[in-house]
Amino acid sequence: MTYSTSVWVNGSIDAPNSAGFTYEEWLALPDEQKLYENASSVPVRFHGNNLEFVTVTDQFGEFSQRLPAGMTFNINAASSVSAYSAGGLVTVVEEMAPLDAMILAPTIDVIGSVYLFENGTAWNQDIPQYEPVEIHATSEDGVVWKTLTDGSGVFQTQLLNGTWSFAIPDIAYNANTVSDYPVIVADGMNPLPVELITNPSNSTVTLNVFTDLGDSVFENGTAIRPDIQLIPVSQIGVQVNLTSADYTEDGIVEAVLSPGIYAIQTNDLDAADPNASDASLELNGVLDVIAIGLSGPEEAILVPIVDEWRVTGAITWMNGSAMVENILLASADGTGYVPLNVDVNGTFAEYVPTGDYVIVAAPMLNGDGVMESLRMPI
Repeated sequence: MTYSTSVWVNGSIDAPNSAGFTYEEWLALPDEQKLYENASSVPVRFHGNNLEFVTVTDQFGEFSQRLPAGMTFNINAASSVSAYSAGGLVTVVEEMAPLDAMILAPTIDVIGSVYLFENGTAWNQDIPQYEPVEIHATSEDGVVWKTLTDGSGVFQTQLLNGTWSFAIPDIAYNANTVSDYPVIVADGMNPLPVELITNPSNSTVTLNVFTDLGDSVFENGTAIRPDIQLIPVSQIGVQVNLTSADYTEDGIVEAVLSPGIYAIQTNDLDAADPNASDASLELNGVLDVIAIGLSGPEEAILVPIVDEWRVTGAITWMNGSAMVENILLASADGTGYVPLNVDVNGTFAEYVPTGDYVIVAAPMLNGDGVMESLRMPI
C-alpha cells in the first residue's frame, strides 16, 4: 500500500453572464466588457490514477477537494441545469495556490456506439457477462471525459468545442481509437455518431467428454473421443466442429471460441446406422450452454454421454434361415431387459447400458416345425 500527502485543491467556476447576447456575441466582446456570474451547484469530478473524487461548487462558485500529492487529475465540471461545462488538468503539489477560475462554455451532445468486430453487432447486454463499457473522450488539451455505454451499447456525452479522440481504456476489448473528431458547438447539430469496434481475444474452453455412470463425475466414467459441434444460439458466435483428432487425450478437448452463447451437440445416430459409433452419443440430460464474453469459463465443461454401448449381431434358426422375431437382452441378474428389434435379415443393433447380459429367444417353432430357443451370455 502506498501513502500520499493529502492536499486541499481549491478553485472556482464562473458562468458567462450573456444576458442580451448569444454566447458567440458574448465571447467576441473585449475581456473588460465580459460579465460573469458565480456557477453554483456544479458537480466537479476529479479522476485519474484509478481514483475518482467528486465535489460541488458552493453559492459563490467555489470548490475544495482533498487530493493526493504527486498525481495529475482530470477535472470535469458539468452544469446540472444547462449544457455548459469546463475541463482541465491539475497536478497536485503541497502548498499549491488556488486554481485559475474555470469558465463554463456551451457543449453539444455526442452519441456513439460500441460494436463487436466489424459486423455491426452491438456490444450490448446480449453479450455474456456484459458490463457497461467505459469510454474516454480526450480533448485536444489532453483532458479526459468519461462516460459509459447503456444496455444497448450506446453512449452519449456532452463535449466542448474542439477536436476530440475516443477510446476504450480497457485493453481486454482491444478496440480501435477514433481520432481527429471535430465538435462544432456553433453548428447546433449533433456530430456524426462515433463508432468504436472491439476485437476481444477468443477464449479457450476445455471439455471433458465421458460416458456418465449417473454421478456426473468425469473420473468415474469412460473417457471417449466423439465428434462435437458447438453451435451458436445467439446472434453472435462462430460454430466450432471438434473431431477425434482434436483431443489431447481421451475425453479431453479444447475449443477456441469467440464471444457468444454456444450449445453442445453430438452426432447421435441410431445404432442401426452404418456410421454409428461404439458408444452412444446421446447427451445425458440437457446441458448448460457455454457463455463467452470477454472471457470464458475457467473450469472444464462436463459433457456427460449416456452410458450405453452398441450391440450388433444376427440371429438365425438352426437350419440357417434368418430369424425375424424380436428377442431380448436380459440383465444377468434378472432385474431388467432391453428389447432387440430384429430386421428381415435377422440382424439387430441397439445401444444398451454397461452390464452383463443374456440374449434370450423364447421357445418358438422354426419354418420346419422344430421348436427352438436361445439363452446366450454376452
